[in-house]
Amino acid sequence: MNTRLPIIIILIVLLFALGGGYWLYQNQSSRSDSSASPKPTATVETAATTTPTTATPGRSTVTIEEFGDYQCPPCGNVHPSLKKIKAEYG
Repeated sequence: MNTRLPIIIILIVLLFALGGGYWLYQNQSSRSDSSASPKPTATVETAATTTPTTATPGRSTVTIEEFGDYQCPPCGNVHPSLKKIKAEYG
């Protein structure tokens, strides 16, 4: 009995793992079938107003927020690109 105990424990753990995996698979597939969510609309949030508004195709507002470190070389490399974007789009 002493030599069969590790094999029995491994089989029990394997059965629990397979049963749990099957249960999770069934739970996930039933959840994805029953949830028919509508498609989200595009929203724009500006710094002046915190309420999102629906974007129109021709007139969208984009806010770029940069978080950088003054001593970080890659952060310094992005500065000319941001200046160009600001000059182009205002």
